[in-house]
Amino acid sequence: MPLPLGEAIADRTVGPGQPLPSCRALARQLGVSRNTVFAAYGKLADLGLVTVRDRSGFFVSLESTPSAGFARTNSVPELSVAHLLGTGTERPSSLRKIEQPTDWSRYPYPFLYNQIDPSMFPVQAWRECTRLALNARRLPVWSGDAGSEDSADLVEQLRCRLLSYRGLKLPPEEILITSGAQNASFILGLLFRDAPGAIAVEDPGYPEARNAFTLSGNPVAAAPVDAQGLVPGLVPRDCKAVYCTPSHQFPTGVTMSLNPASSCWTGPFSAA
Repeated sequence: MPLPLGEAIADRTVGPGQPLPSCRALARQLGVSRNTVFAAYGKLADLGLVTVRDRSGFFVSLESTPSAGFARTNSVPELSVAHLLGTGTERPSSLRKIEQPTDWSRYPYPFLYNQIDPSMFPVQAWRECTRLALNARRLPVWSGDAGSEDSADLVEQLRCRLLSYRGLKLPPEEILITSGAQNASFILGLLFRDAPGAIAVEDPGYPEARNAFTLSGNPVAAAPVDAQGLVPGLVPRDCKAVYCTPSHQFPTGVTMSLNPASSCWTGPFSAA
C-alpha cells in the first residue's frame, strides 16, 4: 500500500496539503487492519511525504518533493503522432518555439504574449458574466450539444463588439470560431497547401503562425518589417499568401503605414 501512495505523492498526483483517507476508511477499502495502514502512514511521515495534524488526520506534506525511492517501475510507452503527419512534414518538436518562463511576472518588462495582467483584468465584470451565464434558465443554452455549429450568440457578439470595432462587416456564415490563433493558422495552411508558392510571414513575426503553416505542409518565406510594418515591396513575388499583423505588429507593436507609396502590393498573392 505505501509504495503506490508514495508514488502518487512524489509525482504530484496527490498535491501538497491535500487530505488523505483516514486509517479506518483506507483499511476498509484495502481489506487490511488499521494498524497496517497506520504503520504505512508512519513510514511516509518519516520520509517527509506525509504530515499528521491533531484531530484532523493525515495530509500530504507541503514540503514534499519527488523522491528517487518512489520512481515508477512500470514505464509508460511513448505516444507518437508521426503516422498522422504527411510524409516529409516537419515534426512539432523540431520547430523553434519561444520558451516562456513560469515566473514571467517578476520581470519589469517580460515581453511575453497571451498572458493576463492581473492588475488590468476586469474581475467584477467577469464575475457578473459568470453569474448570468450560470443562471438556471441559461443552462439549456450552454449545456446543449450544438454538433458542428458555432454558438449563434457568440457569433453575434463577435460581429457587434469585435469585428465592427475593426471596420469589418461580415455575415454570420463567413465567421468561423476556432480554438485559437494557431488553430486558425493551421486551417488556413491546409487551404493553401496545394497551391504553388510559399506563404510569406513577417520577419520578425509570430513564430507559432510560421510553425502552423509549416506543419500544414507549406513552405514559408520571410517578409521584412521596418518602422512602418510589413514592407510590401520586399515580399517575394512568387508567394501564394501573406500573413501579416498590420495593426500592432507582432512583436514590434508598430502599425502598418497607410501611405499608398509604402503599401502598394507588388505580387499576385492573397492576404491571409
